[in-house]
Amino acid sequence: MKKNTIRKLISLSMLLALILVFTLASKYFLTFNNLLEILRDASVVGIIGIGVTMVILTGGIDLSTGSMMALVGMAMANIYRYTLFPIWLMILAGIAVGIMAGFFNGLIVTKLGLPEFIATLSTMGIYRALTYIISIKENGLITSQALKARDFIILGKSAGGIFYVIMAFVVLAVAGQIVLKYTRFGTNLYAAGSNLKAAQLSGINTDRTRILAYTDRVLRGCGVCLYDGQASEHHSLVGGWHGV
Repeated sequence: MKKNTIRKLISLSMLLALILVFTLASKYFLTFNNLLEILRDASVVGIIGIGVTMVILTGGIDLSTGSMMALVGMAMANIYRYTLFPIWLMILAGIAVGIMAGFFNGLIVTKLGLPEFIATLSTMGIYRALTYIISIKENGLITSQALKARDFIILGKSAGGIFYVIMAFVVLAVAGQIVLKYTRFGTNLYAAGSNLKAAQLSGINTDRTRILAYTDRVLRGCGVCLYDGQASEHHSLVGGWHGV
């Protein structure tokens, strides 16, 4: 039996064991509503994970994901609190912040030649610090910003009993698979991650491919919007200090 198959079987066995343990611990675990809540929470991580997958395929890693989530959300919270911009513009601004932060990660990895671990470990601290600097404060203390606009909190709602975030995750997961399997960009990601030197010799612009992988933060922006839509607020601690 192939090692890859064995790893998959081990992972599946561990998942089934966890389901069994939680089922025995609580009679409510396998109820439809509880499973739907679990899937809703996991969908936000899944959406963000789609973008991170592209970085990992290039042989890299992005430790700044959690801090970038907080920065994107805090940028939107500031726009919501201090301007009269429409919600859709606030969301686009948040996505733009995520793209710029990811682009910066890609630049310092490819153009400065820093190891991905060191580079994104550094930007993890930078983005978290920026989040604290622009955070909402009352009486000198950092506080959360309620996001009560109907056009925004609807992102945390459901249709036909299925949360919008779950629908978004399914659509984005399918789209991500199509990109990876059927587009030149997806092929370039695999090539860069498999053998960077060989990819360069075959004519692939590996720097551009890797920068685009880090810059693909539209998914992160969408994840933050859907997360904040559920919570109806944003706080500087979103993403956790070591959130990946």
